[in-house]
Amino acid sequence: MTPIRRLRAAVLAQFQRNADLIAVWVALAVAQQQVPITHFFGREDLLPWVTLTLSIVALIRGRSLGPGPHPMLTPRVDSLSWYMQKLSMAIAPWGLLLVYDAARTLSLGTAGAAFGVGVAVLVCRIVGASHGQTAWRPVRSTPWMQWTFGTGLFVGASAALGVATTVIALDQVRWLAQSMLLGGMFVTLGLVGGRVQHHRQRRVAGLKGGRAYRPALFPLVLAGIGPTLGYAVVQFVLGDLPFTQAFVVSLLVIVWGAIVWPRPEPHAVAVMLYEVAPTGGRDILATQTANPFDAPPEGALRFNPIRSQRTRTGHPWLVPIVGSRIEGLDDPVAPLWPVRPPFRPSHTLGDARFEPHPLTRETQTEVLTLHLKAESGAADMSGGQVQTKRTLVLRAFIPPGFDSRRRKRTYTWEQQYARDAVQVLDSTLEICKLIDGDIIMMSQEGVAHAYEVEMGAPIYRAADAFRFRPAQLEDYVEAG
Repeated sequence: MTPIRRLRAAVLAQFQRNADLIAVWVALAVAQQQVPITHFFGREDLLPWVTLTLSIVALIRGRSLGPGPHPMLTPRVDSLSWYMQKLSMAIAPWGLLLVYDAARTLSLGTAGAAFGVGVAVLVCRIVGASHGQTAWRPVRSTPWMQWTFGTGLFVGASAALGVATTVIALDQVRWLAQSMLLGGMFVTLGLVGGRVQHHRQRRVAGLKGGRAYRPALFPLVLAGIGPTLGYAVVQFVLGDLPFTQAFVVSLLVIVWGAIVWPRPEPHAVAVMLYEVAPTGGRDILATQTANPFDAPPEGALRFNPIRSQRTRTGHPWLVPIVGSRIEGLDDPVAPLWPVRPPFRPSHTLGDARFEPHPLTRETQTEVLTLHLKAESGAADMSGGQVQTKRTLVLRAFIPPGFDSRRRKRTYTWEQQYARDAVQVLDSTLEICKLIDGDIIMMSQEGVAHAYEVEMGAPIYRAADAFRFRPAQLEDYVEAG
């Protein structure tokens, strides 16, 4: 496990995690070549292009900078409201930009446009009020005062920055004002996507240790100071960039968008086990003559993972995800009622979970780790009867990162296969790795059952992962 492998795996993981934002940057770099210099988006200060980039990032990643509702409450899901909330977050930066331009140029038309954008944001926020709503309202009043104070604060700050660039005609002041405007846009997005109701819930509930709840200010400080310092450094080092270099500031906005709004960490993964049956050719009928050494013995149980077909039987399996950071495992807010014990992630084979990536220690949802139970042996003699049991995991295609070297054959009639293509689950194996497409073979006294593993979608809400437990695999098997 060399540092080069670790670095390569970390870089590859970041590219995979932020592939959507990288695609946005490439698309903007291509679209930039089609924008004329005289266009509104081709302004010399690059603020319209910066705002466009931030709006697209808000549509993809934008969300509240707060911790969300109380973890024991189930938020409401509404598709239309969700789209309207995203739209309000994408429109909000344009309001600050228009206020900045109106104060800088003293234009009533630009001020009217800014007022229109503010009304549009308010309408979208009212229409999108259903998504994320919870049943508990500690204060039975609409937070008009908080919204009015926040709007006035950011609008006034944007206007003050515009006036400062006109009164003090210095490049350094203009660069600093534009950088602070970008930081204010990031903070505005995080506040527009939040709810005062969530803050009130946590404040009334308190913390588990009996202490009073205090909102975390670090996300807001990071969203405000980080882009401000980054854009200021770029301008003070490179000066006034022409529009042909707008991809530089677009990359800056996208990078800070990935830092401020990283992908949420899932709680569990929905996995399906489909029963499969072999298909294809039939074995040759038994004869009275001896088989050659390169032919399998008659009556041998053979299963090809490629030549299989799903049946109508499927078993849902909810597998938890083990995170590498302690803050993602526990919420310090005091519970509202006694918490039930979590579901059992184990089944007949052992304990199952998605462990962090061995190199990057980041959360991953591709490889399922099974910590196997201790097996007494391959054969069990009880009551004068012999019960032969065997469990295998067959893997048709070896992905990168697994051992693809050829295993030595024991018999001449065996086909060569990779070392990780077959895993024998016996007393000598402690950990088993499962990926999408693996087939679990269970054979007992000549009767075999095969299950194909299908990795489903991650589950991001704690209520879906730990409150409403679907039927697990242990519900379908007889306890030993």
